[in-house]
Amino acid sequence: MKFEIQDNTLKVTGVRELGVSTAHAFRDQVRAALNGSLRVVEIDLSRTSFVDSCGLGALIAILKSARNFNATVRLLNPTASIQQILEMTRLHRLFEVTNTLDPILVVSPSADSAPGNLAVK
Repeated sequence: MKFEIQDNTLKVTGVRELGVSTAHAFRDQVRAALNGSLRVVEIDLSRTSFVDSCGLGALIAILKSARNFNATVRLLNPTASIQQILEMTRLHRLFEVTNTLDPILVVSPSADSAPGNLAVK
């Protein structure tokens, strides 16, 4: 797991699993990195293959701690199975869940469209 502070954002990457054996240490490390100058905590879940109730509890504890500093928590790029867990538990309503790995839409003029019309590829 890697922690990086960039401007007013704490970025957490390399989270492989959030289970009973890792959740408490994860929670404590993120909480220790929080300070009054941070406004956003971004937790990249793109490599997370497993989350259990202890992992969900750790995420909620981090959210509560972040709110004490008036910071928000973003969960980035959850895998399909993790996204499903977030939705089933309705935690996607508490956290800002963002997929930054989505392909960018390319907008270009269409050869067969009228001038001024654009086609999305």
